[in-house]
Amino acid sequence: MKGIELTQGKVALVDDEDFDTSSGTAITIDHEELPSNKSVFYAHELIRTCTGDEDYKEIMEAKLNDPELSNMELENIIQELQMNQPKKY
Repeated sequence: MKGIELTQGKVALVDDEDFDTSSGTAITIDHEELPSNKSVFYAHELIRTCTGDEDYKEIMEAKLNDPELSNMELENIIQELQMNQPKKY
């Protein structure tokens, strides 16, 4: 078990067996399976609050609505959206 930092400074406990770290980045082992609804809804919320223009948001929505979206692709989308959130001062 290890602790990983999530968004906004939150920490969660995870099992090492759930992630592949061989590339230097922690990637969930189930990255080829379909993402959970909870993860997709989280990404939709990130789109709603992101600082991108309407075209950017439409592109991200289209990526999320892809019926063949994998966990790995969703993780990449979420990472990108997290970088485009309003800065908190």
